[in-house]
Amino acid sequence: MSQPDLREFDARLNSGECSQVIRDTVASLRNAAEQAGDIAWSAHSAPGRSWGIIGKCGGRVICRLDLKPQAEHVCVSIPGVDDSELVAAGTVHRRKNAPSWVDIRDTRGASLIAPLIAVTSAARRGIANPGAGSTLRSSAATNQFITQPGRSFATRDQPVQTG
Repeated sequence: MSQPDLREFDARLNSGECSQVIRDTVASLRNAAEQAGDIAWSAHSAPGRSWGIIGKCGGRVICRLDLKPQAEHVCVSIPGVDDSELVAAGTVHRRKNAPSWVDIRDTRGASLIAPLIAVTSAARRGIANPGAGSTLRSSAATNQFITQPGRSFATRDQPVQTG
């Protein structure tokens, strides 16, 4: 099965399948990402499973939005953001070797997570302080080591090594 394009995603989003709350939440999250810079969106769908969009900046994923119309929320994943920063926005679903997801149930939750998307986008583009007010670590590249002579500091998914 081929992947849907954005027109198909938008048609499904605006159909009777999704509530106005989900449409408003997605619009708010997309707007937050787009305010932070040039975002390339792609749609995805798996039969009987998830469907949504992925936002990329410079070829790197800054956020994933999976729509859950029957559960009345949007699941959001933002690589590089600590779980503690997601808690205020909604229920966090931790993943062992992948970024966590958070359930966003309304535009209030979207407004709480929007600065994290903006900071992640700015970090992916190499902007040190976009002024979004998040506590996102300056090493926004997850699953990569930050090295100094004689030392390696790991991201949250990697053990710390010293040498």
